[in-house]
Amino acid sequence: MTSPEPNIHAAQRFQEKFEFYLVALTFTLLGLAAQTAAFGDLVVADLTELGAWGALLVSGLTGLARLEGIPHVFKLASMRSERLEVITSLRSHPGGGEVEFLNETLSHQEALAKQEANVDQITEALESRDADLGGKARMQRRAFAIGVIMLVVARGLPPSLKMILQIAS
Repeated sequence: MTSPEPNIHAAQRFQEKFEFYLVALTFTLLGLAAQTAAFGDLVVADLTELGAWGALLVSGLTGLARLEGIPHVFKLASMRSERLEVITSLRSHPGGGEVEFLNETLSHQEALAKQEANVDQITEALESRDADLGGKARMQRRAFAIGVIMLVVARGLPPSLKMILQIAS
């Protein structure tokens, strides 16, 4: 049986690429929309276009904030794994004695308790950061979808109304 590690790493690489591509696509659409804007035909279309720009800007900036926060989650996860390894090591040598720990000497039980408390703090911080990134991901994707829909409406409304008026007359 193959190890799941290569699959996990492959999935992580694809996810990272997707995150970068989504942010790049968002700012590309925003830039193209701003460069090709033609205001004046219809006030509703103009306001919708500006709303689309705002939504795309929110999506892009939220995506950048997510990209900035992702390494912190990985650092916390790594710290948690290291502490869990220390706990496993301490538990595998259940004896009395003292343990040298960060320039202080602790009893075996004190060192174990300190590491377990440390893991609890890191886990709490990790869960908080993860929830924050999840909220930002939802916000980013919703703002992107709203921006694209508003842009399509803004660009499609004036020609659609002209065609309807031509057909009606």
